[in-house]
Amino acid sequence: MPVKTQSKDIFISYRREDGSLYAHILAQSLAEKGYSVFYDRRALVVGSVFPQELTCAVEDCHDFIAIVSPMYLAAEKDGALRIEQEEDWVRKEISLALKNGKNIMPVVVGGAAKTPLPKDLEAFSNRNFISFDQTAPIEEFVTRLELGFSEETKENREYNTLMQELRDISDEQDNDFNIKVRKLIMKHDEETVEKKLLPLIKAMKEPDLCFTAYYAAFTFYRRLGYVYKIHDLVDHFNEQFKDYRFNNIILSQHYSTLFQLEGHKPEDLRKAIEYARIALEKIPENSGVMQNYADLITKGFEMGVMGKRKDKEQLAYAIGRIENALKINPGYPKYHCTLGRLLSFKNRFDEAIMAIEKAISLENMETKDSFIRIVEYNKYIFDIKLRKVQSRVQNGFFFTGAMLGILAVLWILGRVL
Repeated sequence: MPVKTQSKDIFISYRREDGSLYAHILAQSLAEKGYSVFYDRRALVVGSVFPQELTCAVEDCHDFIAIVSPMYLAAEKDGALRIEQEEDWVRKEISLALKNGKNIMPVVVGGAAKTPLPKDLEAFSNRNFISFDQTAPIEEFVTRLELGFSEETKENREYNTLMQELRDISDEQDNDFNIKVRKLIMKHDEETVEKKLLPLIKAMKEPDLCFTAYYAAFTFYRRLGYVYKIHDLVDHFNEQFKDYRFNNIILSQHYSTLFQLEGHKPEDLRKAIEYARIALEKIPENSGVMQNYADLITKGFEMGVMGKRKDKEQLAYAIGRIENALKINPGYPKYHCTLGRLLSFKNRFDEAIMAIEKAISLENMETKDSFIRIVEYNKYIFDIKLRKVQSRVQNGFFFTGAMLGILAVLWILGRVL
């Protein structure tokens, strides 16, 4: 029974006599670009059954690269061409690739010439041969080569690259964890989240990597306002990640979305604020955590869940936190918007409007979701202007009522005296 290897997308075939250097350089360059490469000098385990492992590697690959050096097809043994001998491994590799319908890409190096081949290998000669110019940068050649790769190899390379990027930022103890995740995930689209991240989370093979994928999916959904998807995400995976610090951010947003979806129950928003407070306690120097807490306090006031005298302390604390966030990252638009919304509940309406206008000016119109946020910012400005007018009217009624009261007292005193 063949010995199975971890399958690779690209198989590199070569003659050790004069092709090993080219094979090594190419394998290294492709691996650096995120491709999964089988190159026997590096990939075979000492003591493994060479022929069986090699057979599996050819059968499992998508793209078969043949380094056609001068001796690749013309090498001799006992006075005969090795390629014509049944036991020759280059012959077996080519034969297996042809038999299994692989995408065969012959790369000509060192001035190798085409050689007549046995009948069962003639199809190899009909492939499009690519010349490797040793004087040109290897990067240019790899770029040319990539154009001919199978779609499976290209897709797997994208996946491998994404996995490596996630591993690079998977230290959840890093206080900038959420910021790094946000920068990464906004380079990708919804298909990446649905087809790559969610299956990775379900697999749960590497907990830290899976949590990073979980947080990335949450960040993507949150930024685009996909409240139902945030809800489903937490329902499916929260229990697996309950001990991670940044999971408190996810839970705070989960209960915030429940508040929106299930009839604006005050207890849901209070739970959201409590998880945001816990996150702030565990990760006190993170600007995104400060923003999350301040944003939920703002929502509490906007939705009438907060507003009593005891809540004024939380309002002042939230303003302090978002001001600290702006010291850390003064160029982030949403922080300015949150500050403006908070200031409006201190009746500092003009300052509030200026802060949100600052947010609009800082938005990058080239990002796919900036238009949504700008519409949202303008809605906040409209609401604040409306409350400003209402406040003036109320103050006017209060002033008028107070004056009438004073006049009434003076009239009574005048009558008595």
